[in-house]
Amino acid sequence: MAKKKKRANNNILFYIAIATVLILIWANYNSKKVQILSIEEYSETYETEAIIIKNEEIKNLNNQVDFTVKEGQRVSINKVLSDSKNITFTEYYNREIDIINWILDNEAYTDKNLFDRDISMIDEQIEDIEKDISWAENFNDSDKIQNLEQKKDELLKQKSYIINSFQYIGLNKDTLIELKEKYSGVKDSTGSSFTLNKLNFNFPGFIYFKSDGYENVLSKNILEFLTPEYIRNLENYNKNNNETSQTIKIVDDTYVYLSIVSSKDLVLNQEERVLERKEEIMETLEIDSLNEYYEYLNSRFDVLKRFPSIQFEYEDTKNKGYIIDIREYGEEKLIILQLKDNINQKFLAERQAQLSLITYARDGYIIPEKSLVKVDGKDNIVIMSKGYLKKYVEVTISNKNNGNVFLANSENENITNGMRLIVNP
Repeated sequence: MAKKKKRANNNILFYIAIATVLILIWANYNSKKVQILSIEEYSETYETEAIIIKNEEIKNLNNQVDFTVKEGQRVSINKVLSDSKNITFTEYYNREIDIINWILDNEAYTDKNLFDRDISMIDEQIEDIEKDISWAENFNDSDKIQNLEQKKDELLKQKSYIINSFQYIGLNKDTLIELKEKYSGVKDSTGSSFTLNKLNFNFPGFIYFKSDGYENVLSKNILEFLTPEYIRNLENYNKNNNETSQTIKIVDDTYVYLSIVSSKDLVLNQEERVLERKEEIMETLEIDSLNEYYEYLNSRFDVLKRFPSIQFEYEDTKNKGYIIDIREYGEEKLIILQLKDNINQKFLAERQAQLSLITYARDGYIIPEKSLVKVDGKDNIVIMSKGYLKKYVEVTISNKNNGNVFLANSENENITNGMRLIVNP
């Protein structure tokens, strides 16, 4: 009787042990978090500011004009802009001739570093003179004040010439002489309504009736000589707005350049391809200057569109630009994008833009990094298969970010939508 009772107790303990194991297995299974895999878009962005460089022309008229077109309107080269009969603008061209003469006389066309050196030096001299003027005013020394004011005016005039000469930077002596002769032959428009063509504009575009003072220092000719330091100096640039009666500015809407300063560590997709294509084009065509290279790409859209493109977000809209140049300066790099098709009109009126560069964008699966396991030294994930069965699937990690792992669809063809991933294997 005692033996039967003991056997019964052992059986009970055996069944309790089995039940406990089953409960533990069930609890372990239910403690596993499961994620249903689905393809989604993954992207990484780089917040930055871009300097906008446009193809633009500006003319200053001597007299006030009543226009028949609205500011910000796109006008053709022969569109009548006003019914005014007598338009005088020779003073503008005379000023341009004076600027060209100054460049030629000072051989400034040989100097590519005017802004960084001369402008900064002149600003320092003006600041010292203003301090001396304030000191002289304390002693009512009118002669000294007059002398200092004259020196200040001379420096301001010199600074004005340098700033206005930036639109001609990169042009050689012969080209400058040709422009001077062309401007010398320009005559006022009289006796008929005037158009862009009569005002000697070279292209149609969006019309504006005011200057923002950056037309010269951000001329497209400056692209070749642009540096991160130059861009930083623009923050302290005192705009030299003219005070003529009327301004006409035409902005070409067929292309725009964006210049972006970034850390040297920022790597863009297909960056090497950009530099290889640039070198190939410049060597094949025997191009000596970067501006010639940029002009060539602008004239050959079939070549431009074979360059790597990059998307960016600007004021909640997605835009695309072609990466045409990347230049390194110490720990920084300068990225030049060209916008050619579907250009956001706001770029035509602005000088700076806050952008989110989409540096990486692909379709795939985003999973927690903790869901990865190593099998024979290779990365795997654990998939629930047929109810309670587990299956290890080898994966290729495309990117890691903030505790998550991105598995690009193109690199992980053995993963499909609907798979049940064990998040905490």
